[in-house]
Amino acid sequence: MTALQNQRLVKRHCCAQCFEPLIEKFIDGQYQVVCPKSCQPGGFVTQSWAAKHRAESHAEAAEVTKNYPELATTKPRSANERAADKIALYGEGD
Repeated sequence: MTALQNQRLVKRHCCAQCFEPLIEKFIDGQYQVVCPKSCQPGGFVTQSWAAKHRAESHAEAAEVTKNYPELATTKPRSANERAADKIALYGEGD
């Protein structure tokens, strides 16, 4: 890609996995556009699509909270509890 194409991609797109802004990085002798978190599989979406998706997700979360108030007060599970669940579901840990 050319420098101008990279600049446009960084300006208008974000990572398809984490929706974080993209960066331009020098890899194998050329500049490439990548996610700073190295999300796999990679891919890009437009920032406007990501904003719309986030808004829809927040609206859905608000609706669930309204319709199921008991879920809103549920305490998040600890890392140890999540690890125990993974072991129970998938066998040995990471």
